[in-house]
This record gives sequence, structure tokens and C-alpha cells, in this order.
Amino acid sequence: MDNLNEKFANKEEILDNLRAIRNLLSGGENTLQQQTALWQESQLLEEQIQALIMQNARIAMDQHGRPCGGA
Repeated sequence: MDNLNEKFANKEEILDNLRAIRNLLSGGENTLQQQTALWQESQLLEEQIQALIMQNARIAMDQHGRPCGGA
């Protein structure tokens, strides 16, 4: 009977460990999703910054008739 109780206790411990692993993995998945979302947002921001740089360059050329920094 002790052997049966020991096996049951081991099974419960294994199930607890599996639950803990599952929770860690799902947390890791959430972290990966968050990192992916942040990366995508940073890409969009970079594109917007590049567009603003180009827009500023065009405005400067229109105002001064030459590229920025030109003599």
C-alpha cells in the first residue's frame, strides 16, 4: 500500500511540475508576442521617422531652393 501511495504522490508531483512548465511556457509565449508587437511598433516608428526626415528635407529645399547644408 505504501508503494501505491508513493506512486500517487509521485504522479501528483509530476502533474504539478507539468503545470508549472505549462505556465512558464505560456508566459514565455506572451513575452514573445509582446516582443514581436514592440518590434513591429518600432519598425512603424522608424518608417514614420524616415518619412518626416524626407518631408523636412523637401520643405527645406522648397524654402531655400537648395538641399539642407548646401552652400
